[in-house]
Amino acid sequence: MIFDVRRGMYGGRISCIYHDYMVGLVEQMLQLHKRLPAARTPQEKELLARQVAATDAAIDKLVYALYRLTEAEIGIVEGKQ
Repeated sequence: MIFDVRRGMYGGRISCIYHDYMVGLVEQMLQLHKRLPAARTPQEKELLARQVAATDAAIDKLVYALYRLTEAEIGIVEGKQ
């Protein structure tokens, strides 16, 4: 199953919401990665690294929802099973 963001898996408004949320997360991730090399202190680097990890986790959760993965399937994808 392939999700086409432009056409949408669920159609209509829900697709638009998923699309907009995903675009926002990706834009946030790109900005964080641009800021990471410029971080000056270990604390700033750690904060940015945590924000990257949190954003990555949010993207993963959205993708799992889009594909309607079960907990067992998510475990396989994440290498936990």
